[in-house]
Amino acid sequence: FFRDKRALVLSFGAPIAIGAFFGFIFTDRPGAERARIPVRVVDLDRSDLSRRLLARLQQDAQLGCVEATLAEAEGQVRGGRAAAALVLPAGFGAAACRAFFRPEAKPELRLLLDPSRAMETGLVEGLLTQAAMEEVGQEVFRGPTGRAVARETLDEVRRNRDLEPDRRAALDKLLSGVDEL
Repeated sequence: FFRDKRALVLSFGAPIAIGAFFGFIFTDRPGAERARIPVRVVDLDRSDLSRRLLARLQQDAQLGCVEATLAEAEGQVRGGRAAAALVLPAGFGAAACRAFFRPEAKPELRLLLDPSRAMETGLVEGLLTQAAMEEVGQEVFRGPTGRAVARETLDEVRRNRDLEPDRRAALDKLLSGVDEL
């Protein structure tokens, strides 16, 4: 084995060369910019919440988020220049906060996906969901829209005579705490 130079090179040199190649490909290099997944965001709401969500997505190191019109976003996803497009509908900010307190008030987000980029779009869906949930949660517990919705829901609970008294008291305490927080 040690006399056969070709066997030695293939046995020891090839694995080292392959390891070095993959290490070079998958290792972050200082100063090198990562490839970002191109995503378009259409903000039809223009609320504080939708603007903060867009800013958060634009700061994400894995996403290349750019604001676009609906026609531009659809065209870029169809043309393969964007992996996905997120459409934030008008009224998204208020509806997202209401969804925390009322099951019937869920906002409908539209996500346009390029089916030829299945691996990327799976990652995009997860990152968009995470960012949206975190921003909505912050708005519900810290933002003016969240406080207004909590007060509005509290008023409805107090007016609702169909609720059992102990349930009404518990909801009153919970929503008062959210407003106070």
